Amino acid sequence: MKMRSLFCLVTWMMTVPFAAWAQESETAPGPKTDPAPVTVQRDPFAEPVKRPADPFADLMPVKKPPQRKNLVSVNVLGIVYGQYHLEFQRALAPRLAGVLSSSLWMTSEDIVPGTEQSSTLLGLNAGFVLGWNRDPLRGPGLMLSGGLLRIESSGMLEFSKTTGTVKGGFVYRYTFGFGLSLSLEAGYLFLDKVGTYDIYNGVGVYFSGGPFVEAGIGWAF
Repeated sequence: MKMRSLFCLVTWMMTVPFAAWAQESETAPGPKTDPAPVTVQRDPFAEPVKRPADPFADLMPVKKPPQRKNLVSVNVLGIVYGQYHLEFQRALAPRLAGVLSSSLWMTSEDIVPGTEQSSTLLGLNAGFVLGWNRDPLRGPGLMLSGGLLRIESSGMLEFSKTTGTVKGGFVYRYTFGFGLSLSLEAGYLFLDKVGTYDIYNGVGVYFSGGPFVEAGIGWAF
């Protein structure tokens, strides 16, 4: 009887630590693992989320450069030669501008000693400028215009005539932000040779076209 009691006591003492170790092993936390990434798919039929408007947007408006549609310029280089040229341009569409111009040219020369021949030429042209930039009043462009030229010459010879002209060339224009515009134009003026000749005195006066160069200054508004 004593041997049996002793055997049961030894068996119980060996069982209790083993059970406690097994329970601790079952409850011990395992290694930590990162959760799988969650992909959120946007509903293509859902209405977009409207963000509240900025209450200070009207207090700080965005400053935009002024849109200038008109340009008036004069040929300062021609004034040295007695030629006055006034031009008006109007932007009609991207890269396209309409042109109206008028010119006055007054000359005086001695065709024979002691005899002065004075001539006045008055022209009016209309055409267009095809610009490289969207703004036809800025940068490079091609110009083509046509019109009428009235010629009056008096002195030893009397001559008057109205004829047609065609003017074409290349123009480059730089316009500052505040409106000042500088331009350089070069091309050719097509004009049939017109004039008169005095067979008795062997003198004559003639007018014809040719290449030209103009330097202009103007104002865009």
